Amino acid sequence: MIGLGAIVGWCAWAWAAAPQLELCEAVRQPSEDEASEPLALGRDGWLFRQSDIEPQYAVGDDLVAGLSRWSANLAARGTRLALVLLPPRAVLAAAKVDTADPLASGFDPARVAASYHAAVAALRGTGVIVPDLLAAAETGGLGTAYFFARDHHWRPRGAQDAMEALAREVSLAGLRFSPVPFANDDEGDRVLHGSLGKRVQASCGGRAPRAETFPRFRSVALAPVDSSALLADLPPAEVVLAGTSHSNKGNEDLLNAGGFLRTALGTDVLNVGVDAGGYGTGLLGWLESGHALDPAPRLLAWEIGGRVPASLGEFFRVLIPTSFGDCDQPVAAWTGELRAGLTPLFATGAVAGEHYVVLETDDRSVVNFSVRFELVGGMIDVVTVRRGTRAGNPGKHFVAGPLSPTPLSRVAITTPAGTSTSAAARLCAFPPDEAGVKRLRGG
Repeated sequence: MIGLGAIVGWCAWAWAAAPQLELCEAVRQPSEDEASEPLALGRDGWLFRQSDIEPQYAVGDDLVAGLSRWSANLAARGTRLALVLLPPRAVLAAAKVDTADPLASGFDPARVAASYHAAVAALRGTGVIVPDLLAAAETGGLGTAYFFARDHHWRPRGAQDAMEALAREVSLAGLRFSPVPFANDDEGDRVLHGSLGKRVQASCGGRAPRAETFPRFRSVALAPVDSSALLADLPPAEVVLAGTSHSNKGNEDLLNAGGFLRTALGTDVLNVGVDAGGYGTGLLGWLESGHALDPAPRLLAWEIGGRVPASLGEFFRVLIPTSFGDCDQPVAAWTGELRAGLTPLFATGAVAGEHYVVLETDDRSVVNFSVRFELVGGMIDVVTVRRGTRAGNPGKHFVAGPLSPTPLSRVAITTPAGTSTSAAARLCAFPPDEAGVKRLRGG
């Protein structure tokens, strides 16, 4: 006779082997919100976003120029830059993609893989360290073990594979660090109700998609630590990891990406990634901390997620001046009230050279705006700023003007409806030797 326990176990196995999922129209519709992009139903309970099926790997000229310039700025300060681009999720889980789903009908894993490899090659052309995580994962035969089935994040095994691949590239680049040995303690299994599964449940109702288990690791320093030492007395980490929730899920490194990087490099890592902060929030917060580049880390590993964001090239217009901070002697200054619409800041006449705007607002909820640079002759250049809200906003923003031989004549700012705040702005000139000894002062 078959016992009750066996029957229950068989039912659990049957549900685990073939979870029943149905997608309603609400999760299949296009949306301007990346968090609400269309979903496709795969095999064995897998869910895929449109960006998993058709990831964006276009590397534009503005991205190449910005990345090359910032990498050179960092190198002059003693910091080597590495860029971490997650491998295409649907390629590694190609066996779970169901091309009968309309969204996945044109899925071509070979084409997507080629696009990823080409992007890595183009990014490496800037002089930045860029590991090919897809090649590493395929060499290791990870396949579906790399990512969760109903969540867009990599599993701890995927994070480990990525950080070990990064460490190999860093070693090949000749970087060495002060030895601080770490190990990864297995703290047992955790349960994850995946982001994609939760979205299906919220939008479509019905039975909640099955949660997934994963091993929770935590990195532990093996070297003895003087418990009487103050945090301020400890040497700063020579490696910084900045990125998205892949790098710092839950703002507690739930998937242990930073921990695996510590182990792979054999040194300490400062993890400044921000959960749900996108590719820029943690990085900007670190730069604005006032201590980011003094002393400068030897390695900055910047994880940007599983695609090349269309806005990444323009992001350098914010990132590069943020790394320099405020100026002592502004070219022009303005104080006043910012309200919805266009507000003139400076009428400079004809100022040659490259400049950046430093904007301070009393209302720290002002995180979305555009800066308009007008050049002599009438050419207009507009930079759109969209600041994440998942980390503290210091109320201070930096925006670079265009790199052009034509002098600058006017600068204005456009703010959205509902804006009403006191503000101050300064126009700063980039140093003649912008990669020199100037350090971020914050404030």
